[in-house]
Amino acid sequence: MVTGRRTALAVTLAVIMGMGSAAALADGISDNVVKIGVLTDMSGQFSHESGDGAVAAVRMAIEDFGGKVRGKPIELVVADHQNKSDIALGIARKWFDVENVDMIANLINSSIHIRWRKAPARR
Repeated sequence: MVTGRRTALAVTLAVIMGMGSAAALADGISDNVVKIGVLTDMSGQFSHESGDGAVAAVRMAIEDFGGKVRGKPIELVVADHQNKSDIALGIARKWFDVENVDMIANLINSSIHIRWRKAPARR
């Protein structure tokens, strides 16, 4: 369990650091805020492997990184996909299309991940 949280923390920190360099190539950061979404199982069978622990790991990574990327604040949004791919897809689409979330982390369940990858792009 602790190893999983450390791994989540390390991966999130690496992604955040990568966003900093990727953002340097772009004209700017959307809405002047870097939004990271943690879409996880908060109440079902995977909640012990991810859930609150994954959210805490991402929060720690954001704090360790100073809470900013290129001077822009990092904002964390969290949702429970309830271990249902249709709910996960709906949340992800809303985050990307409406709420300007820049990345989604912690898609622990393979059916959630596969459903998202097969969804048509909405750009």
